[in-house]
Amino acid sequence: MKRKIYIVSHSSIDLVSVLNLYERYSRQCEVTILISGTEENLRFLQSVNVSESALRFLNFESRNNRNKKRLARYLHQLVVEKKTLDRLIAEISANRDNEVFFHSYDNDPHAGYLVSRVARTNRVTLVDVLGIRPKSLRFRDLLTRLGVKNAVHLAIFNSVFGRLFMLSGTRSYPIFSLDLERVNITRETGSARGNATALAKHRYHVPGNGKNVVFLYSDSFGVCTEVHESVNREIVECLARNGLEIHVKIHPQSRRPGFLDEYNVRYIPQCVPFELVDLTNVSLVVGIAGASLVCTGEVPTVSVAKLVYREDSDYYLSAIAQLRQNPAIVFVSSMDELENVIGECH
Repeated sequence: MKRKIYIVSHSSIDLVSVLNLYERYSRQCEVTILISGTEENLRFLQSVNVSESALRFLNFESRNNRNKKRLARYLHQLVVEKKTLDRLIAEISANRDNEVFFHSYDNDPHAGYLVSRVARTNRVTLVDVLGIRPKSLRFRDLLTRLGVKNAVHLAIFNSVFGRLFMLSGTRSYPIFSLDLERVNITRETGSARGNATALAKHRYHVPGNGKNVVFLYSDSFGVCTEVHESVNREIVECLARNGLEIHVKIHPQSRRPGFLDEYNVRYIPQCVPFELVDLTNVSLVVGIAGASLVCTGEVPTVSVAKLVYREDSDYYLSAIAQLRQNPAIVFVSSMDELENVIGECH
């Protein structure tokens, strides 16, 4: 039986690593990419001509079940999904030489169950693209409405899949995380993912004459819809009145907001990971938070997190913790400050 490589793709942040791993191992053996989470990853991998036979989308109904109050239905979905995963685990474990690579321990408990079981018999490697190891929240941090709700969901999930998970994140935003201490895995740092330079043939080129700005948009998170739309609208109006060509990059799991239809903007394909957007002709990148703001290279970069979140909130502190990876980011507190940054860029 020939050796096979399985690569789990969770979100757009791991696509550079997924492609690098695919190109490395597909020359040696059969490779299967397990897309766990977003269909945009599937669309992107199809768009760069990864063989259809190498792509397998894991579609779990429970992730779209927002009304988890119907406990019987939710439990039934999880039991069915566990059986699906058990068949996949048996397939991978059938040959002890098969290997699995995965990239995320947060917000993907299905993949967490998969790798934890495969790791009992086969080599499993975590390529840590997040770089923030999960830490279990204290009991008192869960004494909120959201905390209690997530604790109940965690108890249900653990009852079906086993005690492999914990709630990490912040008091305001508890998240499901795989407890890495319970899993026998090999750990690689983020540098093992390779870089986007080697994937030049897959890059998306922003056309123009150097007066382009990339505006990063994602759905509201930790803030009411009215405030979120108001701030984003002000940003677009500020960029437009300064004569910039606006290229909007919408987060792969977000929807295009209706207010953008009122402006003359261009769209970068939603499925393209930001690391593969060629910023050569871009003068400025603007966004609130997120991993994309960390990988802008030498292009002037602005975060408007201070306009969205209170500076003493968990959401702001979490955003800043991630954005500190790019010390060149400028944090603005007003549209006037954003205007000043735009002026310095031109």
